[in-house]
Amino acid sequence: MKRKSILVLCSLLVLVACNAATNYQLWTTAGQLADTWLNVYSAGWADRAQFDKDWAIAGQDILNFTPGSSCQTVQQAVTDALGILATVNPGTPTQAAILSTAIVGAEVVEAYFVKCAPATSALAAAMPKYKEPLLSAVLAARKTPPKDAAMLKKQWKQVGGPPVK
Repeated sequence: MKRKSILVLCSLLVLVACNAATNYQLWTTAGQLADTWLNVYSAGWADRAQFDKDWAIAGQDILNFTPGSSCQTVQQAVTDALGILATVNPGTPTQAAILSTAIVGAEVVEAYFVKCAPATSALAAAMPKYKEPLLSAVLAARKTPPKDAAMLKKQWKQVGGPPVK
């Protein structure tokens, strides 16, 4: 039953994030939230430049994606960007909950590209492995993932995230 619910949820998310503009807006919003989190809680993070570069590359790939074409390059760029974010040490459970809001927003976009990449058999196979307590916070946030950028910002505010610049 649980597996069936997850599949239904993933299917609904794919329908919501179904065009380049929506995916790009959600990806950009998640990136802004992650940047804000990094500025407040982890300003000295050593991988910041690589994160910004990978996030921008993935965003451009998302924006340029044409439905019906191969999306493995986009999926790889998105996975790389989320993978580097997964290396952040979130500190407290509250900080992890705040960061998970941005991560789940980005994973909504990732779910679309996992769907169209035949080499990937399951959504979970493409998800990066997060550190504790970030993993727990991400799993909890996945229960009610955002449907668009506005909902992502609302969830961010609800968990106590700092204002987005």
